[in-house]
Amino acid sequence: MFESLEKSLKDIKENIERVVKDRKANLVEIKQQHLKSMNNIKDTRQKINSRLDELEQHMIDNLNSTETQLKLKIKTLLNKLSEKKNEIEILKINLMSVKQHGSNLQAFIGSKMLEKDVTEELKYVQNISEDDGFSQFGLKCQMDDKITDILSKIIAFGSVSIKSSQSSIVFTVDQEKQAQMFTVNPTRSRPVDDITASFVGEFKVPAGNTKQFVTGSSVFPDGRMIFAECFNDNRLVIVCNDRRLVTEIPFSPRSPFDVTCIDNNTVAVTTYRDNTIMVVDTQNKQISKTIMSDECRGITFNQGHIIYCSKGKGIVAIQLSNYTVCTIVEDCKMTNDCSYIKTFEKNIYYTGNANTVKCYSIKGVKLWEYKDE
Repeated sequence: MFESLEKSLKDIKENIERVVKDRKANLVEIKQQHLKSMNNIKDTRQKINSRLDELEQHMIDNLNSTETQLKLKIKTLLNKLSEKKNEIEILKINLMSVKQHGSNLQAFIGSKMLEKDVTEELKYVQNISEDDGFSQFGLKCQMDDKITDILSKIIAFGSVSIKSSQSSIVFTVDQEKQAQMFTVNPTRSRPVDDITASFVGEFKVPAGNTKQFVTGSSVFPDGRMIFAECFNDNRLVIVCNDRRLVTEIPFSPRSPFDVTCIDNNTVAVTTYRDNTIMVVDTQNKQISKTIMSDECRGITFNQGHIIYCSKGKGIVAIQLSNYTVCTIVEDCKMTNDCSYIKTFEKNIYYTGNANTVKCYSIKGVKLWEYKDE
């Protein structure tokens, strides 16, 4: 009784310490996010200012260039008109000279010559409206609506919101209490002698880029199969029961070791080096949850719990509803990298090497051990 109470108090203290550590880490994370957001705001403001300066200078340059073009057209016309005025003055002088000093014959011939020049000048004046410089020019500066929207329609620089998600912290509880979380509908067991294995078929897992190294597999409720390729291609491969490839889920740089199906769209994957369990949505090929763990190897799913082999620790269960952790079987000798686990009804079956299978109850009681000598 006292040992149980001491164990419960120890668990409570460890859970509190774990929560305190997690909350302090969250405070640090919030502070870092605040600083990052402040830097983003200042950086965005600086980029906006820089961009507005560029747009302003571009518009001023365009305004100056347009003014120069218009002034050039008008000045060109003015220069032409000035030349025409000089030409007309010369014609007037020539006309007066012929009129005053020439004989009748000379006056007649001279007037005919001058008439031709006057006709050309008159024609120029009549067609002057066709000159580019004759139009009435004006400058109009129109601000882009998107710029003026900043003054009226844009009412905020951005928004601040609170992002909340379930904490990744896991709680440890007494394994007797954890065992109560598992419920088993008893069914009539069949003797081993009544079980007959028969060959159904075979197929090859679709090849990847390198030599295949399949380390785990599982079957979806709808009959599809999923395989974990570790070390080389680092991927999950889903195939139909008729051997057709459904999809591939790249996992690199992580190395998926074993996989178990939670439902038709969700799987849990142990990683070989990262000490994490990934809950993966196979439809969008995204990791929906990352659970920090020990060195985890084989994994299975049973009644809302992920049960896995923890290297150097034993058999561990995680309740997915609240991520509570319980060590079902303590076994520091469980050190084999190729450790696998499965459940059936109220029993857990574990193997850590090629010739031994151990059976435990959900409560962690060892029921039997089989060795193939």
